[in-house]
Amino acid sequence: MLAQNEVWQRAQAYWQGLAERERGLLKALAAVLLIWLAYQVMWAPPQQALKQAEQRLTQVQNQWHWLNDQAPKVQTLKKDSQPNLTQSQWMAELQKSLRDQNLLPQAESIKPINQGVQVQFNQVDAPRFFRWLSALESRNLIADKLQIEPLETGIIKVTLSFKVLS
Repeated sequence: MLAQNEVWQRAQAYWQGLAERERGLLKALAAVLLIWLAYQVMWAPPQQALKQAEQRLTQVQNQWHWLNDQAPKVQTLKKDSQPNLTQSQWMAELQKSLRDQNLLPQAESIKPINQGVQVQFNQVDAPRFFRWLSALESRNLIADKLQIEPLETGIIKVTLSFKVLS
């Protein structure tokens, strides 16, 4: 405490020893430093964050526009490349591919639905499932809808459906 009082007294003595002009210049310098510090602490970070957010928004909008441009092309390719199979052919093809990948015992159900075939797994090894799905896609057998729910590491619950083209 004594050292702090001593420092304060020395500072006051130094201040009193300065000429009025020097004190005015130091006050002006202190005001400028205070304004600069306030700018650096309160204004610059939000402005920088705003600038980054605007850049990210522009980037995401560009990706969105590109994606929207690609969607019709993908739909056209999907319709053109997917084999025209009947519901029973779809079921036979899916059962064969599940048997080939040794996933048929894990399949909860393979059933015909309104305009397609639905395959459901209540618990399946994720890497094996995705290998099977990739093998189907390589043969242009592409799922119309896919719903995945993680159960634990490497184990998922899956429902997917394939649309029968008429």
